[in-house]
Amino acid sequence: MTRYLVHFCVVLLLLIYGADVALAQSERQLYATIATGPTYSPGRWLALQLTLRNETSQPVDGSVITDMQTPAGTYQLVRPVYVPARSLVRVPMLASFPVPDPNARQTDRAKPIALFFWRSADGAELARQELLAQADTKSSSGDHTGLPGVLLASIVDVPSNSELDEVADFAGALQAGAGYPVTPGSPLSPEQAMRRDTSFDACRIVTIDQESLDKLDSVQRDALLSHVRGGATLLVLAHDLSVGGSWIAPHLPLDIVGERESPVLETAQFGQIKLRRVATHHIAIARPEATVVASNSENALA
Repeated sequence: MTRYLVHFCVVLLLLIYGADVALAQSERQLYATIATGPTYSPGRWLALQLTLRNETSQPVDGSVITDMQTPAGTYQLVRPVYVPARSLVRVPMLASFPVPDPNARQTDRAKPIALFFWRSADGAELARQELLAQADTKSSSGDHTGLPGVLLASIVDVPSNSELDEVADFAGALQAGAGYPVTPGSPLSPEQAMRRDTSFDACRIVTIDQESLDKLDSVQRDALLSHVRGGATLLVLAHDLSVGGSWIAPHLPLDIVGERESPVLETAQFGQIKLRRVATHHIAIARPEATVVASNSENALA
């Protein structure tokens, strides 16, 4: 009888301990996502967003930790973060993930590619979260980088479901004209836009509208310009560039000379691109140092 009683007490203590651990972890939660959406370019630096929630009455001074696999070995990434009591904190993080095992079963679903741990200063585990993503393993883009396709990042003033559809349509049109895969990422608001040029590493093409341009702070502007100067393509969806005054105007390779409205974008290089609605097209003349990649006449860019 005594033996059964001892066994019962041990089981009860384990259940209580397990409940306490589960409660503690539910009071501290960690979420990890890729800023540009669930598709990632293997081997390129990615901008991640970590969301940490602390529902307890005590602040947490700790770190988020994950392993990064590279051809040279495995490295541990550590992101120190302080979360006040009863608070939610979002912090950026950079990471890179390898090409998936070619022998593994391929599916169209997102898979766990990394495991993140939130630990306190004394090393205790507070929460953990798997990062789910789908590798972009399409055919090579054919350029000197050898990237498996190109990721399109879109910065819009108010991201919405309709923006997702428009970004996907635009990526399809670019892919048809460019001849290599263009994968659309999730639209970012100006507040979510990257603050380091390395964070743009996986995004060879970036689109941004005029409202978002003016909402970027100086750090975000410098990061975007540095990325473009490094060889990326920036497509400005302009609404009032003809008025002037935009900080991006001196960096554009063109001068606005007029505008027109049309539901179709006519290009000599890529043919006719149909839009979802009538849009204002700015007519521009390329500056002497510019290279025209899409035009509807000898000099005018749509």
